[in-house]
Amino acid sequence: MINIFSKFQKKAELTATERLASPYLRTLGLDRSASKIDVKMAYRRLAFIHHPDMGGTPEQFVKIQNAYEQASKFI
Repeated sequence: MINIFSKFQKKAELTATERLASPYLRTLGLDRSASKIDVKMAYRRLAFIHHPDMGGTPEQFVKIQNAYEQASKFI
C-alpha cells in the first residue's frame, strides 16, 4: 500500500536547525543539503556580484552577508 502522507511526514521531520537555516540558504540560492563549502562559494559569488563597489546596492550586500553568517552557524 502506498502511503499518501509520506510527503507530509518528511516535511514534519525537518530538524530545528534545518528550519532555522532554510531562509538563509534560500537567500544564498542553496537548498538544505548544502555543505559549508557550498555556502562559502555561493556567498563569494553573490558578494562579488552585489558588492557596492561593483554596482550592487548596500542593502542587498548586507542581506547576503547576514545570510552567510547565519547559515554558517547552522551548517
